[in-house]
Amino acid sequence: MNIFCRGLWAVGFMLFCACGGSNGNVYKGEFRCEERPEPIRLVCEPLSAEIPGAVVGYVADSFYVAYTMMDPDYRIAVCDKRDMRLLGRFVRVGRGPDEYTYVNVSGPPVTTPEGVCMWFFSKRGVDLQLFRFNISRSLREGTTVIDDRILFDAVKLRRQFPDTRNLFYALRLDDSLCVCKLIGRTEVATVLYDYRAQEVVYRYDLCRQSAVVPNIAGGTIFADAAGKRFVEGSALLDQVNFWNRDGSGLVSVSTRRRPVTAEEVEQTDESQRRRYYLAMTTTSDRVLAFYLADAAAPPELHEFGWDGTLRNVYTFDFPVTSIACDEVTGDCYAFRSDSEIYRFRLSE
Repeated sequence: MNIFCRGLWAVGFMLFCACGGSNGNVYKGEFRCEERPEPIRLVCEPLSAEIPGAVVGYVADSFYVAYTMMDPDYRIAVCDKRDMRLLGRFVRVGRGPDEYTYVNVSGPPVTTPEGVCMWFFSKRGVDLQLFRFNISRSLREGTTVIDDRILFDAVKLRRQFPDTRNLFYALRLDDSLCVCKLIGRTEVATVLYDYRAQEVVYRYDLCRQSAVVPNIAGGTIFADAAGKRFVEGSALLDQVNFWNRDGSGLVSVSTRRRPVTAEEVEQTDESQRRRYYLAMTTTSDRVLAFYLADAAAPPELHEFGWDGTLRNVYTFDFPVTSIACDEVTGDCYAFRSDSEIYRFRLSE
């Protein structure tokens, strides 16, 4: 091999490494194809429900908690999980001292020594805050009870990360740490943030950001029970992404042989773009992701281990917008609309 050819090879190799490989994966890690198991049909029990404006649901303790984005006055509805009887509506929308102009949930409810709690985030001016909504006390006292809050100083964050346009998501991990997802012009980064000290512990780049389709990676981050391993599904990219809290071990798992590239999404008209992983939930030992690749095919539920192994594929008769699991009883809940919720069990 002459010097010129060696030089070209070296340049090509460096470009290959700089781009994270030649497979075109948006995420900066390994891409792995998992073989599809034979699908198992789910048998679902319909539950009578009437939760005005609800769009997603979660299970904790004896409650089914729905995020009611379309309700004009409230954002969180609490029901009895056994019969979906409405127990109360909380987190009022507005600009008053105990009202919130923008609300979105940050992870499913958890049982704590203070009762069942869940976090939601809201903007106050330019800053974003996480609020811990105490469900148990709110039901007892008949009003929204907030017993902790986390402030994200937008000015401080942007000073540290000038490219940041948006603090997209924040998930509390323990008494001092949470993981934040930052959207930049060309990069999506994950930040481990100490909210007691209001300091960034570290950040790492998660994936490339499309300049044509904003937030092409999409997805909400979930953590395992120990807060050591993260997972995120992607609607546009047909893959589920796993990584460790320190940013290592990033792997994109899919049932296709190669990833959907940013260019493929960008060059497809928005009305024709496929949507893949549209909802997700996690337990201590599994990750469940609702999958809709083709309108002509039955919707599916993919069950992964926390190592990224695809364990089972289940089929639904209808699409749903959220999945929730009860680790105590083993029941799972599929949310279809504010009046259609279904209960089912997975294979052991």
